[in-house]
Amino acid sequence: MGLSNEEISKQYRERETLYLKLIEEVKKQLNYLLSEKDVKLAFPIEARVKELQSILKKCENKNLELNNISEIGDIAGFRIIVLFRSDIEIVSQILKENFEIFKKEDAHDRLSENEFGYSSVHFDATLKEEWCSTPTCKDLKDLKMEIQLRTASQHIWAASSHTLQYKKEEQIPMELRRVVNRAAALLELVDLEFERVLIERENYVSKISENDENEVLNIETLKNVMDKMFPPENKEADEDYALILSELYSYGIKNLNDLIEIIDKNLDYAVKRDKEYVNKVLTSNSDDYDMEHRNRAKHGIYFTHLGLIRTIMRKDYPKKQYTNI
Repeated sequence: MGLSNEEISKQYRERETLYLKLIEEVKKQLNYLLSEKDVKLAFPIEARVKELQSILKKCENKNLELNNISEIGDIAGFRIIVLFRSDIEIVSQILKENFEIFKKEDAHDRLSENEFGYSSVHFDATLKEEWCSTPTCKDLKDLKMEIQLRTASQHIWAASSHTLQYKKEEQIPMELRRVVNRAAALLELVDLEFERVLIERENYVSKISENDENEVLNIETLKNVMDKMFPPENKEADEDYALILSELYSYGIKNLNDLIEIIDKNLDYAVKRDKEYVNKVLTSNSDDYDMEHRNRAKHGIYFTHLGLIRTIMRKDYPKKQYTNI
């Protein structure tokens, strides 16, 4: 005989704080790990601790007989929603390397031909042993969690079908089946076309030639030149290349040759100014510099790539001024 509702409730209350701590720690680490691999999310990571009533209802609906509440694997739950289908494999690998995965399931694989569902990958996991050796995580050992991984299109379908309760084709009014099928197909097509954009972009970038002086500046040619010519440590994760491009256009810099010439001419000056600002920040006791600038200065940098290009342009066009470098 399994636990009574009263015993389940008692165990839940005893462990609720631990589960809340678990989702806080794991969410923080997931954000760090994804940022390290430059994975862009469609939405912030979702994290929740399942409410007691939901657990009791699940036990009732599925006739679960628990010996311990820890047998429920999704009390702590996370959802990671990525932009591109190819990111699914990248994030899956991150999870395999950093968590103890004891079960992985692609929801699409369990659907029959007449069932609706837009696949997401589910991981049942616990923290790795080395995580639990740290003071902040030592009491979280063996706590189970579920991590769902899907694309934005998959998320739209999951949310929509949940609201409509369209799980199986025979449950849908005949008059609506065609439009529902079409909606599902369109969302799948969105995923495929986004992936095609990535592939086409990679092909384009691989063909960029700095020797073509008439090559028009665009987002990709600009990124290519800046990545090659500027110090990598100054680059921010989310450089605003569209803003940089519009400012360069305002100076009349519209092709590769003009950009490369002015960077060649003034890059040493910009790097020197960067170091001067680093020294200013590190020796200043005033509130003139915010925490972000102070943190960057501690690593020996001040300007982002946007800041460097603005410094370079000001050298030749001193009357034009921009802020927020």
